[in-house]
Amino acid sequence: ADEGQGLERAARMTEIAYEQLPEEAAIADSMGWVRYKQGVIFDEHDAEGGTSREGAVTLLQRAAQLPEGQEDPTIRDHLADAQWLADRRDEAIRSWTVARALLETLGQTSGGLSEEGEAQLAHIEQKIADAEAGREPNVADTVSPVNRPEPAPAPTPEPPLESADPDDAPDADPADNNPENPTDRAPRSVNQHGRS
Repeated sequence: ADEGQGLERAARMTEIAYEQLPEEAAIADSMGWVRYKQGVIFDEHDAEGGTSREGAVTLLQRAAQLPEGQEDPTIRDHLADAQWLADRRDEAIRSWTVARALLETLGQTSGGLSEEGEAQLAHIEQKIADAEAGREPNVADTVSPVNRPEPAPAPTPEPPLESADPDDAPDADPADNNPENPTDRAPRSVNQHGRS
């Protein structure tokens, strides 16, 4: 799915795995990364305003909060890329900074990083430097254009309460609402038809 080939197949397989094991950080990360590659960065909503499909940011935040995800620099890097595309720039820089610290700690505790780990660290450091300098960092490409947040549906206004019988509606006599003159609240006079 990383290169966009077989993305739909990967998406279907990952969705099945995620439905069965949503608390597995690696699976939540894979689901988030598939959505990222699809350009689904933001949550998508149904007509009632509920979430119909979670976007990459939501899924990758969840993955990063799971116990295994808290110590995984790749999940933090994925999250940062998604946050960057979601225009959450400060959060992205913080997530890349956490990813860098995790990689540095891993290198110190394991006697050094692998060649792949060194390359990942260098790439993350470059993204941080670019972002802090006001340049566009080299985040991962998406296969499809990035979705944009949908405005929340406007609430349906309640229809005004109307009396079924117009004769039941109160008469609008301004004297009834005059607190300064209590004598204006006297019973209404009888009109020429004998009705009050």
